[in-house]
Amino acid sequence: MKQAGAFVAIDEDGKVQITRGLRCREINDADAGSIAHFTHAQRNRDLPAKARPLHGEKLCKRLTAHRTAAVQIELAQQPTVALAVLMYRMIPAVFNDVYGQSYIDHAVRIDVHTSRDALMSNADDMADSAAWKALEVERAKWSRMLPKRTDELLAWLLQQDVDVMSNLFAFCVAATVDSISPVDRAHPVNEVANTLELDLTRYWKPTRAGYFEHVPKNRIVTVVGETVSPQAAGELRGMKKGDAAAAAELRMTDSGWLPEVLRNREVPEHVTYGHWEDDEESEADSTQDECNDGDTEEAEVA
Repeated sequence: MKQAGAFVAIDEDGKVQITRGLRCREINDADAGSIAHFTHAQRNRDLPAKARPLHGEKLCKRLTAHRTAAVQIELAQQPTVALAVLMYRMIPAVFNDVYGQSYIDHAVRIDVHTSRDALMSNADDMADSAAWKALEVERAKWSRMLPKRTDELLAWLLQQDVDVMSNLFAFCVAATVDSISPVDRAHPVNEVANTLELDLTRYWKPTRAGYFEHVPKNRIVTVVGETVSPQAAGELRGMKKGDAAAAAELRMTDSGWLPEVLRNREVPEHVTYGHWEDDEESEADSTQDECNDGDTEEAEVA
């Protein structure tokens, strides 16, 4: 402990960060080598074995691109929810005296970047998606209605009725949603998806090109065995990978099965730092409860 140690700090999200293997400058090189060896061995002993993810980074991005498209088309059809989603994103920033400093991931980007190109680049089968086709129909409709010159846009908007404005607004908010992720974990888009009661089986099917070609053959066999039957899985074991993928598509397309990354509807924990008036009341209540507990204990002793 006199020669080496670690820095322990709390990052901006309130999580503990440990930097190990640090040594005092006065230690000579020989001592430093032995300390580094011990530190490396200790670190490797403390770290749990890293589990291999079920889906690789590229496949996670492909699948979550489809999730994004599905959320977008559902959100575009519900202007009230779209307004609430955008306001939910903006209000904590505007009223930071009420909500404190919030470090929360958001699915909606209010600096206005559409995720259209990202959807296509991360899923080469996106053009076949029912959600994408519906989104493109909506986009084409609005493109025909909008003025062709930017300097005419504000005047045009001011002339539109409430229905046009609300539906165009919903489409624009939906177009900024981005839930493409390289890993399967809790994502803020799930809060929107759960609000919309999104049924992803309407928009994604387990096909050869969309899923089975991107996973090992034993994964194909496992999925078919769990979803269809052990007999169907047995038929696939004797096939080559490409044939097994094609056979799995025939057996699974209408099964309603979703890969784990699309079944995951977990929402990240909200981490917020700030002061609220009701905290003082809670502390007062807590103090009063402690006093009451103390009085009770004294009465019991008496």
